[in-house]
Amino acid sequence: MFFNIRTMTFWVLARRRVFTFTGLIVLYIIFVGLALRYNDFPINDWRSELFSDKAGYYIYLPATFIHGYYQEAYPEGIEYVMGHGYRFENGKLFTKYPAGVSVLVSPFFLIAHIVALAGPGPADGFSSVYYDMANYSSVFYMFLGTVFLIVFLRRRFTAMISFITAAVILLATNLYYYTFRDVMMSHVYSFALFSFLLLLTDNLWRNPKWRNLLWVALVSGMIILVRPTNIIFLLIIPFLDVRLNRKLYERMRFLLAPLNLITFAIAVLLILSPQLAYWKFISGKLIFNSYQGEGFTFWNNPQIREVLYAPENGLLTYTPAFILVVAGMFVMLIRKENNRWLIPAIFIMLLYLVSSWHAFHFGCSFGQRSFVEYYAIFALPLASLFSICYSRRNILLSFAISLIIIYLVYFNIKLTGVYNKCYFGETWNYTPYLNYLHKAKIFPLQNKTFTWHNDFERRTFYSGGEKTIIRSPIAYSGKFVSALNDSIVYSGGFNARLSDINPGNLYKADVQFACYFAELPGETLLVCSISEDTALVYHKTFRFDDNPESTQGSWIIYRHTFEIPYLSGSGFIKVFVWGLTGTELYIDDMQVKLYFRLN
Repeated sequence: MFFNIRTMTFWVLARRRVFTFTGLIVLYIIFVGLALRYNDFPINDWRSELFSDKAGYYIYLPATFIHGYYQEAYPEGIEYVMGHGYRFENGKLFTKYPAGVSVLVSPFFLIAHIVALAGPGPADGFSSVYYDMANYSSVFYMFLGTVFLIVFLRRRFTAMISFITAAVILLATNLYYYTFRDVMMSHVYSFALFSFLLLLTDNLWRNPKWRNLLWVALVSGMIILVRPTNIIFLLIIPFLDVRLNRKLYERMRFLLAPLNLITFAIAVLLILSPQLAYWKFISGKLIFNSYQGEGFTFWNNPQIREVLYAPENGLLTYTPAFILVVAGMFVMLIRKENNRWLIPAIFIMLLYLVSSWHAFHFGCSFGQRSFVEYYAIFALPLASLFSICYSRRNILLSFAISLIIIYLVYFNIKLTGVYNKCYFGETWNYTPYLNYLHKAKIFPLQNKTFTWHNDFERRTFYSGGEKTIIRSPIAYSGKFVSALNDSIVYSGGFNARLSDINPGNLYKADVQFACYFAELPGETLLVCSISEDTALVYHKTFRFDDNPESTQGSWIIYRHTFEIPYLSGSGFIKVFVWGLTGTELYIDDMQVKLYFRLN
């Protein structure tokens, strides 16, 4: 009987693990598919997975496994194709970025390289299979970091609170963006390492043994190798969960014991050795500042206001869920919980560090990306807040916080989807930011439309191309049409000064018209252009003659939408048909509907 019970228990646990593992694999595949969908850009596109900074992190891999570190082995102009994330100096490969991301990604790179050798190729480190590889890697480390974080939280909070906290960290912060959209930036990899270090540090002080210390040292070295400024996170090693001075004293004695200190130092140096060797190769020095000309130039005037809520990559502007983290810090202080001073101290140091950097907005970013990895430790105040909100005595509060979380997730995912990977505006110019919010349909910002219609029966406001209008017995409606042939290639259409009709920022134009091809259809375009002074600021075309319905001798209704990048109320807009090949055709009943976001 006892044997049967043990056997049944074993199989129940085995089935549960199989189902859990299978579920994680399915979820991983779905998330990789999502990342690939977000990053569906050509390999030379500036928004692709391995462009600019991301190429600088990545280039160690093709250098180590394929081409070497000398310029002569590389395709001509490859650094230009990849956005100058690295360069060649004195015939040697130079990248200012540390090697940690490449070390972590290397298993995925080797798999991609084998796949490239087996078929799709070329196996040069720069073909599409290597770009796709980055998505698999990013999602894997997000999963790894999330699992480590949940295990760490479970030692302090209920399963429900731990899972809700991890879900909010992933779905309501810019960790989501750096997992699925900027997949080769360092932040999701650092997040995984931070979560792992939290768990290992907890293990260390539960059981202060040499083996546990070695693991802490190795992961600490990787954190520095990925992003050296993240060394401040190592404060958690002596201070995590410390409440009494005596406990801190005991920990410091353990860490500073000669054998332990030597072990820690050797392990960190071992991890950092690839970077030291590379610096020696390019500079002749083991310690080298690869960020020449960059630094903490605002150390005596930190740009804190800009970092927190400027429209250009502000922390709260793009990740309003961080307000919950701040609220959780106050909860920890009021309840006198462990780490109530450690977490605000890390936040203040990080805020000062980021605000002092010469480019405090960190270039083409989505919010303040330097905070992404620190969400691992900021999960503690978040979980502390949720443990109060989801207590059984606060049903109404539970409902309210659930609605807030749902909206914050919606805000983050929708804004991630429409963001164009760079903020094209000044630091305090809110217009591009509001345009993103409007496009994402996050807030009910006020809209207005303007509709123009011309059936060519009479002269209307904002019409052009009067010389093309003729009487025709086959007019779609009425008696007149706009006629094109080998001598007249531009139709009558919509011509207007935007300042006359524009109540805000123009973001869309819907166009509808009837067309009759008197000859076999030749190349014909619908054109929407906007000019300002003598400069063309927007020009898009839609070819419609190749539509399967485009046939000779019948009227066809065509519709097309032009997505316009929120242009302000100046300039001149034109919408017309252009017959490139001189095909005889007629246009009738043209309608243009413009959409504006009110300022």
